Amino acid sequence: MGSAGPDSGAALRSYRNGYVNPDPNTPITGSTWFWGYEADSQLQGNYLVFQGDGGSVNHTEFTSTSGDWSEENLDGFGPTLQAEWIHRLNVEWSWSLLGSFFYAQFDAEQSGSTFAATHTSQVRTVTDSYDLGGLLPPAGPYYGDFAGPGPTLPASPSSRVYGTSGAEDDRYSNRVRQSFELNLLTFSLGPTLEWHRGHWGIQASAGVAVNVARWEASQQESLIKNGEEIKSWLDRDAQTEALFGGFLQAAVHRSLTNDWHVSAFVRYDWSQGLEAHIGPSKVNVDLDALTVGVMIGKTF
Repeated sequence: MGSAGPDSGAALRSYRNGYVNPDPNTPITGSTWFWGYEADSQLQGNYLVFQGDGGSVNHTEFTSTSGDWSEENLDGFGPTLQAEWIHRLNVEWSWSLLGSFFYAQFDAEQSGSTFAATHTSQVRTVTDSYDLGGLLPPAGPYYGDFAGPGPTLPASPSSRVYGTSGAEDDRYSNRVRQSFELNLLTFSLGPTLEWHRGHWGIQASAGVAVNVARWEASQQESLIKNGEEIKSWLDRDAQTEALFGGFLQAAVHRSLTNDWHVSAFVRYDWSQGLEAHIGPSKVNVDLDALTVGVMIGKTF
C-alpha cells in the first residue's frame, strides 16, 4: 500500500498534490476538515481530484528440484602389481597365496540447474476523487489543519482509479557445477588355485581387500539474474578413507620361457561405499567394480 492509503475508509492519505487525513470528529461524522489541495485544476465538476502513490504489486513464481544426478560408470585405468608364493601339489595343480596392489584414478563432472524464478514488480499510481456534495472549496492552494474548524470533505474517496508508473520483470536461475576425483589404492590378499598343462595355466582367486580412497570434490553454484551472474558460492573438500571389501579373480596365462609368462585377468571387487559431503550436497559412490587387465610375470 502506498501513501494514498487504502481504497476506502478514513486513513492518513498523502498525495502528490494534497492530503486528506482524519480529524477528531471523523469517527462520528465520516468527514474531515484536515485536508488540503494545491491547485484549482483539481476541481473537476462536483469532485476534488488527487493523484498519489498506490504502492506496488509484486508477483513471484519459482520452481525447484532436488538436483539428483547420476553417473552410471566411473571408468579409469592404472597399474597393478601381484606377488604369489606358489606350492605345487602335483604336475597339473598348485596353490598359492596371492597378494596384489592396484591403483586407479577416476573423475566425474556434472552440471545443471535446480532453480528458476520470475519476479514481477509493478509500481502503481492512484487517482482518488472526493465528492464535494455542493461544497465550494476555498481557492487553491488550501491547507486545513487537525485542530480546525474548516470546510469538510468525506474522509474516504468516492472512487479510485489505478494506473501504472513502472514495472520490472526479472528472471532468475541457478547453475550448479560439481566435480569429483577419486584416487583408489587397493591391497588384496587371498589364496589361489591353479591348473596348468604345458605352456598354459588357469587361476582362480578370492580373498579380502582394503581400499584406500583419496577423494577431492568441489561444487560451484551461481545465481543468475536476467542472464548475468549476481552471486556465486564455492565449496571444496578432500579426505582419505579406508574401506574394506573382498574380491574374486580369474586369470589365464601362457609361459614364454621357463621364467617369464604373460597373463590376462578379470576381477570383481566388493567394497564399502563412499559418501562425500560438499557444501549443501552429498555424493555417493558405489565402489563395487569390474577390472580387466594384462600382466607380465616372472618366476623366481
